[in-house]
Amino acid sequence: MENKYEDEIKEAEAAYIKGLRKLSGEERIKIASDLFEAVKEIAIAGIIHQNPNISDEGLKAELNKRLGR
Repeated sequence: MENKYEDEIKEAEAAYIKGLRKLSGEERIKIASDLFEAVKEIAIAGIIHQNPNISDEGLKAELNKRLGR
C-alpha cells in the first residue's frame, strides 16, 4: 500500500537533510546527543510503565539491553 503523503514526506526529508548540511560538525553532534537523550527518556518511561516495581539496577540493565549495550 502506497502512502498518500509519500511526496510530502520526501520533500520534508530533503529539506531536513539540506538543513543538516548547513550545520557545523559541533551542531550536528549536539543534535545527535539531544536525540539520544530523548530516546533514553522514552525508553526509561516505557520500562517503568511495563515494570512499575523495577529497581534502579534493573532499570539500568534493561535500558542498556534495549539500547544494545
